[in-house]
Amino acid sequence: MRERIEHANRRHCDGVDPENVNGWEQNRAGLHLTPNDQLDYNRYLAHVAHANGLAVGLKDDVSQLSHLVVDFDFAINESCLENHTCDLYEPFFRAGK
Repeated sequence: MRERIEHANRRHCDGVDPENVNGWEQNRAGLHLTPNDQLDYNRYLAHVAHANGLAVGLKDDVSQLSHLVVDFDFAINESCLENHTCDLYEPFFRAGK
């Protein structure tokens, strides 16, 4: 992912939006990820993006939104109305993001 984020910087992108950063919830690969593993990885992605001068969005890790609001510049949920999870994005709204 570091290389992809650096590539986005070289292409003069303004930001990146890593998708499906909730592997600990789905865990289809059998990696036995913990919630803390996911927090560490998501913060790593945000750090790499910011180190490359890019904004970074949080997508899909609804359960950990409140823990990641300081690390991410925006959050996207394509179906919060359908899933009734829009209220969980309140920490981002309060932070002006």
